Amino acid sequence: MVATVKVMSFNCKNPNTSNKAKAVRDNVISVEGPDIACLTEIGTKLSDLTPSGYNRCENTTGGTGGGVAIMSKNSIDSYTTLDFNDSSGKNAIGAKTTFNGQQIYVVCIHLYASVYFTDPLNETKRKEEIDKVVNDLIVADNAWGLPIIIAGDFNCGSHLDWADWKGNSASNYTSGDTTDGGADWKISRYLLGSEMEFKDSGKTSYIQVETGDTPKSTWKPLGYTPTGFEHERIDFVYYRRFDSVTGFATTDYSESDHMCVSVTISTNTTITIPNEPSGPPGDSVTVDTNPVASGNNFDISFDGPGNAKDWIGVYSDGASPSSGSLLWYYINGSQTSGTGSSSGTVTFNSGAENSSPYGQWPLSSGTTYDVYFLENDGYTVLAQTSFTTS
Repeated sequence: MVATVKVMSFNCKNPNTSNKAKAVRDNVISVEGPDIACLTEIGTKLSDLTPSGYNRCENTTGGTGGGVAIMSKNSIDSYTTLDFNDSSGKNAIGAKTTFNGQQIYVVCIHLYASVYFTDPLNETKRKEEIDKVVNDLIVADNAWGLPIIIAGDFNCGSHLDWADWKGNSASNYTSGDTTDGGADWKISRYLLGSEMEFKDSGKTSYIQVETGDTPKSTWKPLGYTPTGFEHERIDFVYYRRFDSVTGFATTDYSESDHMCVSVTISTNTTITIPNEPSGPPGDSVTVDTNPVASGNNFDISFDGPGNAKDWIGVYSDGASPSSGSLLWYYINGSQTSGTGSSSGTVTFNSGAENSSPYGQWPLSSGTTYDVYFLENDGYTVLAQTSFTTS
């Protein structure tokens, strides 16, 4: 059974008056006429924003990010909201909707807003938010086996458009340079990689910088003309388990400083959840005994990419990876890296390297701790878990 849907992604620029919301509704959504609309910065006038004939679910919590919404011409079977709790107030929502007998899982996403090319850590924050989308929406909603769409404002570019960033001027985008510099495009590399197997609906419509073309822009600050490098493609429609893209367009509307991205995609056969495992193969970290007796050695097992400098850190409950660990080891069980391994077990003990002033041993009793499995001497989270002490 063929299910064909037109999907649009649009940043509404927070239309917080009835007139502005109706303008987006009438001049953008109704003109595009999508089957599914993924909207970011939706503002406060949601009834005025929603065209007749559409069902809607939204997430308006999470701070100053303006909220996100999914609109569907068909019924919304279920939905789950997700707040990233980042400083820019961004969030996401995932929903199941059915077209021509095929259930589809749709995620509308608005990622952390920052200048990505001057601070690589901002890419790490966005990657952490994508990990939450995968684990707390797609996997938690038992949707991994369905056709999936992830659309919205990603606030970062793609490695398919730019090979590298080497400074704050257009001349520093170097044609033919394929090394990773200040921005390593964690989001596109992850979603399009072998683990996730998403596809970029716009990739055949864009030419990489190596060919001499400049990247296309979906963001155009009002009253400002980009000089060709600052504002590129940051609004995407990624898809998985669809068979073909039969239409792709970006359209400039005066109602926003973002362009509207519209995609028509099809799946040729009905797909059901049992066709695949419940989630991506992914990386994992597990505390072998929980709870852990305070003062006793404990083992943490891992599966990961196998880098020699992948490492495991134990943190206070709720602490971010970059805030400083209480205990840590590389995956070889030492604070001096050795040979890489894709799986294994690390024993945390009372050795001097985990004692004051270098760390905290023993751990406090009756306390919850977070464990982060981190990539290649950095703070990219491969997996995380928690445990308690007794």
